[in-house]
Amino acid sequence: GIKNAPQPIRVVLDPALRTPPGCKLAVTAGEFRTILVYDHERADVSARNALEEAGLELAGLECAANGLFDIAEVNRLLFGLGITSVLVEGGRRLTTALLHSRQAQRLHMFIAPTVLGEGAALHGIGNIGTEGGALELRNVEQRLVGEDFYLTARLD
Repeated sequence: GIKNAPQPIRVVLDPALRTPPGCKLAVTAGEFRTILVYDHERADVSARNALEEAGLELAGLECAANGLFDIAEVNRLLFGLGITSVLVEGGRRLTTALLHSRQAQRLHMFIAPTVLGEGAALHGIGNIGTEGGALELRNVEQRLVGEDFYLTARLD
């Protein structure tokens, strides 16, 4: 990080607390504040204790019926912790949930010239609930970054 600049807080959505206490995320928790958001119902007490001893902060939040966190509830939890701006590096499920809930304000996408997987694995975003109309991108910017295609746009 930049010397004397405030460092971002790392937040990990881990309903069952499967993060290993010896992983790099935990080892660096003393240097970079790290919060694991977990579900009381799914997380093992021994996992909670081990992760807290490793220096990670834990924040409990109930999962929705589908087994995933409600993104609006995650935002409320983070706001209650004083976090008002979030940069999300998510996989397909989290990205889809953010877009479906209309909780994201800006989209940044890097598209590499590599094809992985088969069938649905080729799609980086699932059903975002566009029954009421398409998700409109505004102020679209695009460029090449090395061999990757980069796109950013406003969503609100």
